[in-house]
Amino acid sequence: MASFRVAPAPRITGTPQVGQVLSAKAGTWTPTPTKLSYQWKRAGTVIAGATGSTYRVRPVDAGAALTVTVTAKRTNYKTAARQSSSTAKAAGLAYKNCTALVAAYPHGVAKAGIKVNLANGTPRVLKGPPFFSTAVYTLNKKSDRDKDGIACER
Repeated sequence: MASFRVAPAPRITGTPQVGQVLSAKAGTWTPTPTKLSYQWKRAGTVIAGATGSTYRVRPVDAGAALTVTVTAKRTNYKTAARQSSSTAKAAGLAYKNCTALVAAYPHGVAKAGIKVNLANGTPRVLKGPPFFSTAVYTLNKKSDRDKDGIACER
């Protein structure tokens, strides 16, 4: 079986921020593949269902770098896969209020290292684990009414 003579690493274009769309540019392969497939990854881990040439950055991506692997196929050629360079860490968003934040993060957002939810200074059990990201928490610190390091906890 022959090998692709030119198999470039893909490029990612767009801004890595929650809600924005990133595009994978496969480059010019030689010979031209009959099929290109895509797989997006977050911090090196496959993102289930993210197999298109574009990817909308999700709330769970905040604080993580993204990559895409492009796989080329052609009859009588060895399948070849190339991975892009990582994006910068995806930026989170400052949400208008807790209703908007909880739509993206159902159990709120906590600073890294927070272990206890406090309600008026008393430890309280959370209904579910918050999303841990100091960067996203900092953007939404105004929504931490009880100042326990968790914004919009449930």
